[in-house]
Amino acid sequence: MLRTTKQNITAVIVDDEQDSCDALSDLLQQEFPDINLLGTAATVEVGVELLERQHPRILFLDVELGERTGFRPSAGHRSGWSA
Repeated sequence: MLRTTKQNITAVIVDDEQDSCDALSDLLQQEFPDINLLGTAATVEVGVELLERQHPRILFLDVELGERTGFRPSAGHRSGWSA
């Protein structure tokens, strides 16, 4: 059986509401200390860049990000990353 460690359970949060982002980050730290939060982003563009750079195993993605939807974060982005 594969034993998980903080090094191999990684996550990123993409949410444009700072209070929600902070609350989720705090919850992860308190309840799931084995999850290593690699970063947060407040926009789709920054979120896609973060995903491309960090390659997290878990993505916490807000459904509505300003005028865009979290369901298609790569729409209009030139990278090869897609949801």
